[in-house]
Amino acid sequence: MGLASDIRSKVSCGALPPGIPPKVRTLFGDGTLCSACEKPIRSAQIRYEFELPELGYYCFHFGCYGLFKADLIKRNWIDEDAR
Repeated sequence: MGLASDIRSKVSCGALPPGIPPKVRTLFGDGTLCSACEKPIRSAQIRYEFELPELGYYCFHFGCYGLFKADLIKRNWIDEDAR
């Protein structure tokens, strides 16, 4: 299985959230594990992070966030212009 397929599976089973909040923080990595690929986000990499009440805290590599967002768009769960 590839990363996109892994992300689809995580969204389907609820391990990744069904949406994105209005505010998503963009920071440099700090070694935190990516919610999608479960690999560390290194200091030279971009990290997207957000928290959803009742669901938890999520952080992603730049590319993983793009695949996650694309999956939500494909499911029509968010608009294309969502953060």
